[in-house]
Amino acid sequence: MNNKELIEKIIVELKKEISVLKNILVLQKKKERAIIKGDTAQLEKIIKEETKLIEENKKIEQERLKLIKKFAEINKADEKNLTLAKLTSFIPESEFEDFQKIAVELTKTISEIAKINRSNAELLKNSLDFIEYNINLFMPVKEDVYSSSGKMLKSDTIRKSLLDKRV
Repeated sequence: MNNKELIEKIIVELKKEISVLKNILVLQKKKERAIIKGDTAQLEKIIKEETKLIEENKKIEQERLKLIKKFAEINKADEKNLTLAKLTSFIPESEFEDFQKIAVELTKTISEIAKINRSNAELLKNSLDFIEYNINLFMPVKEDVYSSSGKMLKSDTIRKSLLDKRV
């Protein structure tokens, strides 16, 4: 296989990867809405779909890395340092513009996914903090709590309750 064929195959794999990543991006946006709504059933469904796409992307990535390895061997380059930016120096003029567009689109899509991921993580953290706060409000007061060694526990380990459950 020559350079031109390898580059064409790498481009095909990059296009496949972009397609899968765009589908993941759509799911990330749906996930964000489900988190905001508190729709756990929808969230679970989205996570299952997302997991399938991530597995598909792993396979594409493995194939792309095999092609990069072959390309590096043929061109006597270090495959670990053969980034998309460095790969452009090997691209023939006929493929250069297409390759650059793909590289930009891939980078943009990954950045968007990372941004929404951070937002979703923050939303989930806030939801968990809110749930923990509410649970702590309703935990019973523990009076005279002793550890197994017979010592009284510190007051910061004793939960206080908003409700008095005495009748």
